[in-house]
Amino acid sequence: MAQACVDCLEGLLLTHGVVGYRLKWHLGDLPLSQYLILKRWLQSPQYDIRTTESGTWQEDLALLRCVGV
Repeated sequence: MAQACVDCLEGLLLTHGVVGYRLKWHLGDLPLSQYLILKRWLQSPQYDIRTTESGTWQEDLALLRCVGV
């Protein structure tokens, strides 16, 4: 299930980009944080989501670096 969600979100990002998605879908932004958390967990199942889920923007940047985006 997690892999299917990540694949779907990656497809949207590749097709539309963040801005293009927002222009087409007015009901909300692309769930980038959730996408990155899922992607990280799939790459490293021992990853503990509780260490980042209530984080600050600095922690979000650190998570982005870990995922390699």
